Amino acid sequence: MINFAAQQQEIDRGREFLDSMCEEEQSRCGNYEANNRITTLALLSPVEYDQAREGEAKKLNIRVGTLDKEVEAARKVNNQENSTDSIIEDVRPCSDKVDGEQLLIEIQDTFKKYSIIPSGADIALPLWILGTYCFNSFRIFPMVGLSSPEKRCGKSTVMSLLKALSNRAILASNISPAAIYRVTESWQPTLLIDEADTYLKDNDELKGIINSGHSKDTAYVIRCEGENSEPKQFSTWTPKAIAMIGELPDTNRDRSIVVTMRRRMPGEKVDKLPIDFDKYCVSIRGKCLRWAMDNNLRLSNTNIKIPDIGNDRATDNWTPLITMAEIIGAEWTDKAIESMKHLSGGGDDDNIGAMILIDIKSIFEEKGTDRIFSEDLLVELIEREDRPWCEWRRGNPMSKTSLSRLLKPYKIRPQTIRYRSEVKKGYRLGDFQDVFSRYLPPETSILDDPSVTPLQASDDAGFGRDQNVTSDQHVTDQTVTDKPSVTDGNTLKANAGAGCNGVTDGIPDLSGGEGHTNNDYEETVL
Repeated sequence: MINFAAQQQEIDRGREFLDSMCEEEQSRCGNYEANNRITTLALLSPVEYDQAREGEAKKLNIRVGTLDKEVEAARKVNNQENSTDSIIEDVRPCSDKVDGEQLLIEIQDTFKKYSIIPSGADIALPLWILGTYCFNSFRIFPMVGLSSPEKRCGKSTVMSLLKALSNRAILASNISPAAIYRVTESWQPTLLIDEADTYLKDNDELKGIINSGHSKDTAYVIRCEGENSEPKQFSTWTPKAIAMIGELPDTNRDRSIVVTMRRRMPGEKVDKLPIDFDKYCVSIRGKCLRWAMDNNLRLSNTNIKIPDIGNDRATDNWTPLITMAEIIGAEWTDKAIESMKHLSGGGDDDNIGAMILIDIKSIFEEKGTDRIFSEDLLVELIEREDRPWCEWRRGNPMSKTSLSRLLKPYKIRPQTIRYRSEVKKGYRLGDFQDVFSRYLPPETSILDDPSVTPLQASDDAGFGRDQNVTSDQHVTDQTVTDKPSVTDGNTLKANAGAGCNGVTDGIPDLSGGEGHTNNDYEETVL
């Protein structure tokens, strides 16, 4: 017999269970909605929240004070979660397609409004800024080097402009080597390094890490990490700009678009940067990102021919900028090439190695000789007031040792030479000829100088004035005395018994041999 009373009790318990489940789910949904509203309120500005708090408290059926506490707690959570990412802004691209030419003009106008920059920089800096949004499309991306002869020349203002306009920019007035590769590895920002004269020049590790980011293929450093010191690779590939008083270190300068700032003239007027300038430039950043997104593929596949200005590194530096200009329009291509010629100076003159070679070459030409003593060469170098040789180290003139070290990478060392009846350490023109042809512009040649009398070679490469002249006297085509009659009366003749080393015949060997120590070399050679 069916027990209807027992069945009814089961049905009633089932209904009670379902009702409790519904109430629990409704409570859960209500809490979920409340949490969502509180999270949203925590993202509002203080003014916006103050305007909405009473109405939102009524909707949630809680007191206003309770809502204030919950929103404050949600804000703390947000700040903790975003404490690292807040360093970098994620730029949002413009929704509409961007005209590249108009964008560059807008960036140009921004620079003109707030700064005084030298000729050529008004083209280079807007292109470089645009490049910070698409630098991954290139194999090499240059740094910007801002330098000035002294303070108050506008470097910090230009750095602020770069920060407001560049992609994901970080501006620092001091930074460690570790911070560079960790920040780059984490966020790949545009890294702006200000006040570099206070800590960069004597920091070889920092200079090396900055330099490593010039080429995408080599933009890595290896460091040991963790308790087991496991080696780890860090990227240094990111756009960088450096600002400092004085010249950039040579290796950094070689990898940079260099902009030399000048102090503003009394009649030159500019506006002061507003406090919220970064927000003012949000739309420009969005346009730059949109242009980069639309043109990344074209940039990667565009190969252009850069005019030869006698400096391969400068050509590499300008390739990304001129490539962008080519895509934007022919007029900008012409402007970029002119800017390159103007800012690059047309060659390697700013490189210390090339500079010393240029000066030595000109000294040989001015003297009309094929050899010169080290001490005489130094005198000539130090007298050049527009060069750094007169204040080479801590205000002191260049020494023989310093000269030797500069020439050592070119495999040029001082030798014992005889010149005008004296025997000392010095340099021969012939040892420089290959170096001049490889590292200096080809437009001039020492061999073309009519003031230099060419040597006349015999079958066995010896030289003599006649068969009765001693080996000491046929050292060189220059006379061994100061009497003009000797030079006028003795013409060069082939010397049947002499070889190429006849220069030092009859002279004690002062150049050293086996067992000759480095200390002896430094003291004797230079």
